[in-house]
Amino acid sequence: MGEISLAVSAVILYFVFKWLLGGDNQSGGQGGASSTGRYTVRPGMVERVHALFPHIPEAAIRADLSRTGSVEVTCDNILQNNGLNMPPDMPNESQTSSPQLRGNTAGTNQPGSSQSVRSVPTDSLVRRYNLADRLDQPMPEAQSYTWETDAAKRQEQLKRRKELMVLQARK
Repeated sequence: MGEISLAVSAVILYFVFKWLLGGDNQSGGQGGASSTGRYTVRPGMVERVHALFPHIPEAAIRADLSRTGSVEVTCDNILQNNGLNMPPDMPNESQTSSPQLRGNTAGTNQPGSSQSVRSVPTDSLVRRYNLADRLDQPMPEAQSYTWETDAAKRQEQLKRRKELMVLQARK
């Protein structure tokens, strides 16, 4: 009788240690790493990241998820790097995306440039608001603005306030 309980306890201990030490990688919550160091990427993981960052191509999301195995780490990578790099074995985004998406990302992904997806505008605010000639002039005094009933006057006030903020930031 003692040998049977010893054998049963040995089997139980074996499975407990195997479970504690993470014996089977495929039963993990995030879909464990394979022998190549890549993680299994489920479509739900890609959809979650793509819902948060619709401007990032799914191929780039899938590639980063296969490296990290975590939605949270992929989101952190996007936020820290202002996007994700396209994997080298994937085609250029402009060849695979729809015409509507190509119009939105035309300035961000050129064939000769690095295939990095960025949402940062390429021109500066000084050029956008044509303020280069006003950079050398003294700063105008901040005005107190009143509510105008005319929409055109409100728009002009808003434009002047934006220009003033850009000039103040450059000084």
